[in-house]
Amino acid sequence: MSDNIAYSPKINTSVFSITEESNLAQLNIRFDVSDAAILSSMKSVLGLNLEMVPNTMVNDNGKFALWLGPDERLVILPKDQLITAGMNLERELQGIHYSAVDLSSGQVILNLKGEEVLNILSKGCSVDLHQKYFKAGQCVQTSIDKINVICFPLENNHIRVIVRRSYSQALIEWLKDASIEFG
Repeated sequence: MSDNIAYSPKINTSVFSITEESNLAQLNIRFDVSDAAILSSMKSVLGLNLEMVPNTMVNDNGKFALWLGPDERLVILPKDQLITAGMNLERELQGIHYSAVDLSSGQVILNLKGEEVLNILSKGCSVDLHQKYFKAGQCVQTSIDKINVICFPLENNHIRVIVRRSYSQALIEWLKDASIEFG
């Protein structure tokens, strides 16, 4: 399967735009977060501090770490760094129990931008995505129109949504329909 959405990954309307972030890889990591040596090795290899508060996100020079659970992080990094990161994790954490799984081919990262993007998303999402409560540095696992997603805002009117590739077209169609009332 192609790395890009096979159907119209770029959508521009008068109220919002959707583009696929196809140059980023997604690495799901599970490990013992109480082990300082593991955290130190992860930071050394990935350049990200994975000791995090629930529902937060770390952003460092185009690399991201999202808190998904007490022992689970989603690390997003440039695709050209994925293989090296995986090999370095293996070397640094040899003999230590952890898991690192590349999810890149199974999930799509969508950039949603526009003045009405949060209003559009809120029509199908039970989480309050208002900028007063959901700000850059936070992330949430939720559903939009019964489709499981991970959302994290980068700035006002710019949010990234991660969705399983097989549901991405349905989500895009739902977003287009939900945006009709806004222009």
